[in-house]
Amino acid sequence: MENAAPATTATKVVDNPYGPMQLWEQGGYFQRGILVVLLIMSFVSWYIMLTRLWDQSRLKKSARIVEKQFWTAPSIKDGVERLPKGDDFRLIRKTACARPRITTAA
Repeated sequence: MENAAPATTATKVVDNPYGPMQLWEQGGYFQRGILVVLLIMSFVSWYIMLTRLWDQSRLKKSARIVEKQFWTAPSIKDGVERLPKGDDFRLIRKTACARPRITTAA
């Protein structure tokens, strides 16, 4: 029997020729400008998503408070007075009551 040496395969690390670093290093002003614009748009998108998430969680917390305080009140007026000052739901109530009523002439 022949003593066969285990075959070793040489692994060669090849850089990705399509990566963003290669585009930055090998690209011109136009390509770099596009990368900068895309990066700025990405940051703005993340900012919008995170602020919307924060607003939604704050509104959900406020809705739980309204559910406990407003709906257990004996009247609508008392329920509105129980709402915290500056609350979004209090603002909705004020704008709904300030709206002119539409009457139809028969």
